[in-house]
Amino acid sequence: MWCERPDFKSGSKEKIRDYITYFEGTCELCIGNLGIQKYYNDVESLIENETQNDDEMNMLLYYVSGVICYKVSKYEEAVERWKKAEKYARKRTDDVFLAKIFSYYAIIYYIEKDFDRSEVYFDESASIFAVHKMYTELSLHYINYLWYKRYDPDKNQVSAYLDQAFFYVQLSNSVMDARVYLHLGYIYKTIFNDFIRGIGYLNTARDLCCKNNNVEMESMTLHTLADGYMKLSHFSEAIQIYEQIMEESRYANITENLKCAIMSNLIPCYITTGDYEKASLYLEKMKNLSANTQINARPYFDCLSNWLTAMIYIKKKENLDAVFPLLSSCTVFCVNDYQPIQMDSFDLKLAESFGEYWETVGDYDKALEHYQQMEKLSEKYTDFDKMNTCSRLAVVYEKRGEYKTALEFKKKETEYFDKIDRDNILNQYDQLYKKFFKTIQDKQLKNLFETNVNLKKAAYIDELTKAHSRLYYEDFAERLGKKGPYSAIMMDLDFFKEYNDNYGHLKGDICLTAVAKIIKDSIPEAEFDVKCHFIRYGGEEFLILAENYNSDDILALAETIRKNVENAKIEHSYSKGSNYLTLSAGCSTGIFNAVAELENLVSSADRALYEAKKSGRNVVKRN
Repeated sequence: MWCERPDFKSGSKEKIRDYITYFEGTCELCIGNLGIQKYYNDVESLIENETQNDDEMNMLLYYVSGVICYKVSKYEEAVERWKKAEKYARKRTDDVFLAKIFSYYAIIYYIEKDFDRSEVYFDESASIFAVHKMYTELSLHYINYLWYKRYDPDKNQVSAYLDQAFFYVQLSNSVMDARVYLHLGYIYKTIFNDFIRGIGYLNTARDLCCKNNNVEMESMTLHTLADGYMKLSHFSEAIQIYEQIMEESRYANITENLKCAIMSNLIPCYITTGDYEKASLYLEKMKNLSANTQINARPYFDCLSNWLTAMIYIKKKENLDAVFPLLSSCTVFCVNDYQPIQMDSFDLKLAESFGEYWETVGDYDKALEHYQQMEKLSEKYTDFDKMNTCSRLAVVYEKRGEYKTALEFKKKETEYFDKIDRDNILNQYDQLYKKFFKTIQDKQLKNLFETNVNLKKAAYIDELTKAHSRLYYEDFAERLGKKGPYSAIMMDLDFFKEYNDNYGHLKGDICLTAVAKIIKDSIPEAEFDVKCHFIRYGGEEFLILAENYNSDDILALAETIRKNVENAKIEHSYSKGSNYLTLSAGCSTGIFNAVAELENLVSSADRALYEAKKSGRNVVKRN
């Protein structure tokens, strides 16, 4: 035990006070299951001699017994022990231990949603600690309560409590302070997206851990850092940190609880980067280690194992029949808000996984239901979670062909990204990198915004043909703001259904890619994406929107494209008009500056395309 002094005799009050220091100052993940049982047995054996102990000893024993029960989520047993400790504290008129007990009562009543009683005990405890200038206890009092209150809708109160915790921990000088700074860093980073302040607290926590040789808590600070990189979609950096913890001898003896928690983040990093072999390897390690975790935490780690197994199956598109039962088995852990070892926003992650499963099997209606559930759940979480939710909704609406709605969510995603961007996260994480974890390559970090900008651009590019996507068209329509001649060419490949049915969809995709390249190459290079915007409108339909092209100009471009496709001589033995693939096109020109007028222009070009089809195909018509 990191704070236990070997010179104290077993059963002495000093030894019991060390137990209190350990359990008050250590995160649940950092307490080993065997350690809990050992110390609990020691305490219970001394409680058996209650009649022979003095009142102070019995107060200490019942208090720490309650804290141990609380750490393993046995809340009723904890309260039972604290009631007995309270009796001895009152007998001794020990206000300090009364305040400690009241502090835990406040948490228990908050968990039970008895907020009035919780507030009474919270205020009473804080008042006693303040009178006695118990700064360590005051800082822990606020931070322990905040761990359950951190997602409270009243963020002003959460922020005020954080300020109080920081104020008092600065006046403290205790081995328990590392826990306060760790939680301050975690809450500021995760709940408020305040990376600068969060990083500063994590630095302090790590320094205190090194000073007191608290390797478990040091690992927790690294764990919290890596979680930040995951939120920023910088999975390679998160992997480096987690691998260091898992592989360096310094961290070899951290608890199984903490190792499993770390692997429950490391495995999704591998899944996201496509390294399914390592994901499966660490998943097997996690399953083996979970047998040695805290008894009350094992079902939770089993739940995480099922979830991660399902995620690997979804990404690899294999064993899909097993995915729904695996995910369904996890839903019970979203019913209770206060799991013993909680993975933040697991209800959100589970809704996303259900949505991704249904999206993978092609049921977009059910996928949408779960992504809409995500949208509701994300309201209580961070801007990162809201941004990810909007991204999911944009994709599934696009797959359903609801392009305008998809564009709305894509814009919301961009708004959340820009909001996070304004917080200057790159500079914040640059500071974190320099001060906190010097083994990560600086150049990787500096690609953060470039990567995100590319992701934003990717939404407007059709993955198959590399033409602009339908989302680009919808956005283009809303950005119109100037009058001037616009022209449209609507193009469709002749008898393409017959091509797909006979050659297969794989060759059909290759054909579409080839035609898209021909169309792009037909547009003068200086005008591509400046005057001429090339869009995959849907299926085998392509659209060109051209600025400052008159009726003759657009007709000439359409005819050039038609000839170039015909001259490419792409074999199509099942065409009813030629032995090669051909293209029909319709053109239209207009002057406008409104969305409706653009739609009229495109509709006019579409009618001209219909006339081209009626007249025998492989021709160009204009309205």
